[in-house]
Amino acid sequence: MTKSHLGLIESGSKIWIAGLNYTKSLIYANSLLPKDEKLDITLFVQQSSFNKSEYDDIRPYIKYLIVFSNIFPEEKIDISSKKSIIPDFKCLRGTDKSLSNKIRKTSCKIIFPSPFPGSIETFSQRMISWIPDFQHLRMPQFFSEAEKEERNRYFRMLLDHSDTVIVSNNFSLNDALTFFPYHRSKIKVLPFRVWLGKNAIYKDCENVKRKYHLPDKYFFFPCQFWIHKNHKFLFNVVSNTIKRSFKDILLVCTGNTVDYRHPQLEKELFDLIRDEKLENNIRILGLIPRSEQVQLMRGAAAIIQPSLFEGWSALVEEARALGKKIFLSDIPMHREQEPENCSFFNPYDPESLMEILMTEWPHLRSGPDKFTEKESMSKYNKYFVDFAFQFRNICLSTF
Repeated sequence: MTKSHLGLIESGSKIWIAGLNYTKSLIYANSLLPKDEKLDITLFVQQSSFNKSEYDDIRPYIKYLIVFSNIFPEEKIDISSKKSIIPDFKCLRGTDKSLSNKIRKTSCKIIFPSPFPGSIETFSQRMISWIPDFQHLRMPQFFSEAEKEERNRYFRMLLDHSDTVIVSNNFSLNDALTFFPYHRSKIKVLPFRVWLGKNAIYKDCENVKRKYHLPDKYFFFPCQFWIHKNHKFLFNVVSNTIKRSFKDILLVCTGNTVDYRHPQLEKELFDLIRDEKLENNIRILGLIPRSEQVQLMRGAAAIIQPSLFEGWSALVEEARALGKKIFLSDIPMHREQEPENCSFFNPYDPESLMEILMTEWPHLRSGPDKFTEKESMSKYNKYFVDFAFQFRNICLSTF
């Protein structure tokens, strides 16, 4: 079969690192397919969020990389002094900096995820969109009325104008059919898998632990400090656990500490650490390089994921890939992921998680366990290949 050319638009930013990891994971998954079944990929990256070093690891797996400054040409932004082409990549050249015109000048037959919900009909390419979740409808208390209205409008436009809309789990499929019931045939479920990076399990995690002055044994929660991620609940559980039993428990957190919806949350969490005298029990490292985050995950005694809502938890996938023990909030999306080596707890009941921590902490060993990692990664690559085939089939379903 002749290869099809996919225009993949980078989804992430400093505000949403998970989007960048999703994009990279798709690219890596495609590289695992048989040669004659791979999609050719042109990756489009927003100028404002572009950092060349972030893309070095996926360089061998893409055909072109194109940097754009704005979506449509009428949005004039002067970047004449900046290069829109990255050295060492095979790129398409041109003077127009807009994404829409750059797409038109490529041989891309498919665009994912579509950034043009109101103008899709002007493009000849097959447009595939992605809705990560419907949290704003399930947990409206975390959103302003304006943002809820904007998300509803945007999702409705995606469903109206896209050829296909991907959701990450059956819970989100049910939400789509409940809240937007008119496009059942367009919606496809595609659970995603997460790439840890090239040779991740063969790197030295001890150097990274020393860099951040971490002891041998700790729990790890790498996640953005968004209110639904439930950091305050977790911090209070740690506080109560050390008062009741083990004084040496350490929780290490990484991730962007700012929630644009609840900017006061960061201060509340740091105040909690100070007021409860948890400086020796909770370490917040902030946003660190992805490669270092993976090494800290490998070195952890266990992962904790207390989130109240997920589309499809990247952290659960990372724990699965590494064979890590994970303590997981009992929510429908986590149940659907069916992780191995996990213990579920009620994310609204502190006692539920405290019991797990007090029971498990004395017996846990720090990582990495190289035998378990190799076995888990070998198994996980099969998930990745299946993910790649599913995505490819969705892309080619109308050709």
